Amino acid sequence: MDIIADILYLLEGGRRSKTAIMRLANLNLNRVNKYLRFLLSKGFVLEGEGPSSVKFAITAKGVEFLRDFERLKEAEEKVLELVKKLKGLTGLEGAR
Repeated sequence: MDIIADILYLLEGGRRSKTAIMRLANLNLNRVNKYLRFLLSKGFVLEGEGPSSVKFAITAKGVEFLRDFERLKEAEEKVLELVKKLKGLTGLEGAR
């Protein structure tokens, strides 16, 4: 899910070509195609013509997903912090 969020963050900065997404997200063409197909199918991005190539842009639904993703990541960090504190209180710091 992190790669999906990374691509959406890139598109928040403006419309981008597939090549720009590949370069900025450090992904090969096959992976970019796979993720873009998924994002298009979910309505998180739109595909449109640019002056020299096809450009991709984030949709309102994509922005909403990013906000939800950010909240989820924050909650995950809080849970991990609580688990760490609990391990310290119970003497289980080395336990998994």
